[in-house]
Amino acid sequence: MKINKNQLIYVVDDDAALNAMICKHLQSKGFKSTKGLMSGEELLEAIDSSDEAIVVQDFNLAGMNGLETLKKAKMKSPKTEFVFLSGQSSIEIAVEAIKNGAFDYIIKDNFAKDNVTTKINNLLKIKALSFDRKAYRGLMVIFIVLLIVSWLTVFILFYNK
Repeated sequence: MKINKNQLIYVVDDDAALNAMICKHLQSKGFKSTKGLMSGEELLEAIDSSDEAIVVQDFNLAGMNGLETLKKAKMKSPKTEFVFLSGQSSIEIAVEAIKNGAFDYIIKDNFAKDNVTTKINNLLKIKALSFDRKAYRGLMVIFIVLLIVSWLTVFILFYNK
């Protein structure tokens, strides 16, 4: 199973230093398409309906908060996945984020950078498995069609003698 390191990743955090640090960390881990944004509004302008991006975002953003951003972005781009990276350690906020479609919720701490990388890799593994399963189903359909055609050919040849 191959993980797509060219996956588009948006980092949304209004703390410019943290935003740059997370982007740099992800790039150092091989994620080349990483873009830092400062607000939920910027994210909504950046994504489109065909995006299958991953968004790493803070909950407390200036303007629209992370949960509002998640809801609006999911309506605009349903295949976009969210990982919250927040200083908010509230279980209620984490549960609400996940109930509204976030993949995971990470607390900002000393291990946050590594946790973000792990969550993104896990998310990409799940996507790869889903793609592999679809490819497998497609191959099975082709196999069954070829099997039916071969049986029909044998049947027609046998009964036409």
